[in-house]
Amino acid sequence: MSPHVAGQTEPKNRLGMGDRARRITLLRGAADLFGTARAAAALGIEQRSFRAKLEATRSVAVADLHAMADALDRHAAAATAHAATIRDNLADRKDAA
Repeated sequence: MSPHVAGQTEPKNRLGMGDRARRITLLRGAADLFGTARAAAALGIEQRSFRAKLEATRSVAVADLHAMADALDRHAAAATAHAATIRDNLADRKDAA
């Protein structure tokens, strides 16, 4: 039966359009920072499946967002460590200024 029949409601676990759009926006932001290939790998899915999430043909689960946030944290830590290494090497050089 259609959920639009009188007396029936949408399932409780169904997200509204705004919530779905927000999740897609968050995922797209991660892809902008990470690249599509790396973002897909962080979720353990193929790039095609990742693009389907961005196109709203596949859902973006809370677990997807947690996995992406964790991957971004790891990437940020590695980038910060590398920036420190660069600065340390520059500090050792007299011509760094």
